[in-house]
Formats: sequence, structure tokens, C-alpha cells
Amino acid sequence: MGHAYVGLGCGLLFGLSLAGCDPGEPIVPATLGEATEIPLAVGFEPLSLEPGDFDGDGVVDLLVGGVGAGGVVQGAVLRGLGDGSFAPAIDAHFVACSAYPVVGRMSDDARDDVAALGCPRTMEVLAGQADATLAPWAPWPEPRYGIVRSSAIADFEGDGDGDLVTLRRANVSGSDFVLPEMQIDVTSGAGGDGIWGFVTTTFAQTQWSGFDPGQLSVADFDGDALLDVALTQRDNDVVRLFGTAETTFALPLELGVTVAPWSTRVADLDLDGLDDLVVSSYLGAELQVQLSRGITGFDGLPSFALGDLSPYDTALGDVDGDGIPDAAFVDDGQPALRWLPGDG
Repeated sequence: MGHAYVGLGCGLLFGLSLAGCDPGEPIVPATLGEATEIPLAVGFEPLSLEPGDFDGDGVVDLLVGGVGAGGVVQGAVLRGLGDGSFAPAIDAHFVACSAYPVVGRMSDDARDDVAALGCPRTMEVLAGQADATLAPWAPWPEPRYGIVRSSAIADFEGDGDGDLVTLRRANVSGSDFVLPEMQIDVTSGAGGDGIWGFVTTTFAQTQWSGFDPGQLSVADFDGDALLDVALTQRDNDVVRLFGTAETTFALPLELGVTVAPWSTRVADLDLDGLDDLVVSSYLGAELQVQLSRGITGFDGLPSFALGDLSPYDTALGDVDGDGIPDAAFVDDGQPALRWLPGDG
């Protein structure tokens, strides 16, 4: 799952009060804002939720991915109206073999695009259209990958172009009792005209006692302007790796989160210039925030419960247009999404 980086501003989000907007003051637990429930009426089981501006109007839309009858992957877009409400869901024309797309800017227009795993082990890139639907992006050459676990879109080179990063298993043959190596690939965008480069970092899972990540998130945890990654193994833990100038990754650190992690999102919660992590637990119906302390690691805040909501996926974005990011959730057992306002 790929995510935009959002500064949270003053106010309340995820039950965290930003005391006086002073990054030097502590963040303390508070109460969540009042939830707004929006019926989905999409005709499939919702499994993923991604914010983005797919029609280029400057307002946050929501892309819901899931699986329908016969196991067919489907997607729907709810176009944001900028006041916390949404137009009825429309077919996104989302064509992929994974119900877990990532969102970012790959083409050179003002609309967000989508990447997802294709059926013959390719990554499909779909460009946002003026009506908020998606269509295949012609410049994308569809390079073949190994078994992709997760992906994200981010500007690794700092050149303004979106790059695609994927977490995948290496193509390793041999004993079934040997854990295959994992690889992180960075496919560099070429200014809206396809790709120009490909760099791979390989690491052995045995470094982390069998840690087997299934999700990748991209952030800058140490403020050096080099993008880092966080890897999540569901119901186990989250690992941070620092980025290098060669677009590779090193120095893994297990965070020891206190919730059973299901998905991980990124934002600068304490306004110190370092990206922090929001870890949601599907089994425990709770969240935990991990505040980055740069090269020294993270401080984990106490977890708090989400009531009857089991978040299968979580998204951040300014849903109501007040300049303060909000939190949205989908639960695969409920035919609706919920969003919680940032209280400015």
C-alpha cells in the first residue's frame, strides 16, 4: 500500500492532541472525533482504501478496492465534495489482479494515478482521468517482477517524478525449509514518459528471526531527505530501514509495536519534520502511534480502541476541506466506510 505524506497541522487526529502546535510539547491521548459513516453500495467486499485526487479538482477522493463474486478484483471511487461528503460510488475501471492498489503521481498531469499487481507478475499503472476513473497508462513498460508483497509510489530521486517501489520475494530455488530472500526494487520514473532506472536491495529474512513482511510504507524518518521504508508483518511487528544515497536500504530496526499490526500509515504527527507511523490492528480493533526520534528509533504511544470498527485498511487525507487531515477506515465486515475528523 502507497501513501502521500501529510503534515497534520494543529488540532486532533487519531485521538492525539497537538498541544499548542509546539513540536517540543508532548502529545497526549485524547478522544476521537465523531465518526461519519458513508454507505458504500459497491457490490464487493471492501479490503483497501486509498485517498487521492483522481480527477484533478484539488479535492480528496477515495478509492475502495476489494473482491466481488467469483473472486474478481474490483474498485470504486467516491469523489470528494470537499466538505466531508462524497458523491455516490462509481466504477473505477480498476483492472488488476490485486485488490490493494497504491496511489501517487506517475504521469505528468494534475491527477493522481494508481499502481497494482497485474496477473502475469507485472505491475499495472493506471492513470487518473477527468471523471475520476482509471485507464491504463501507455508509457508504462510493465516490467516483470517476482512475487510482489507490497508497493508504493514516491519520489526517491527528488526530481519531481513519481517512482515505483516494490517489496517482493527473490526468485530463489532450493529447499522449502529455507526462507527466500526479500528484495526492495525502486523503478525510477522518467518525467511522465515511463521509466529509466531499476535498483534492487536484497536482504535475508533471517536477520530478523524469520520476520516475513507483507506491507511496505515509505517515509523520511531521520530528516536527511532520503526516503526510508517501514516493513510490516501482519500480527507480528514493524521494521524500519534507512534509505541511502544509492537508493538502497540498510540498518533494520524492529519497533516492537504493542498492537497486532495489520496496516501502517505515515504522517508527521508531532510536527518535528520527521515522519511517524500509525499502526492499525484489525484483530484488536485498535491503533498505536509510533513517533520517530530520528536515528535513535521510535517512541510508541499507548494504544487506544476503535470500538466496533475493525480497520481492514486506514487512510489519511483532508476529507472535509478544513486543512487538517482526517482518518478514514474500511471494515471488510461492514458495507460502509467511516471517517473521523481532525478537530481544528
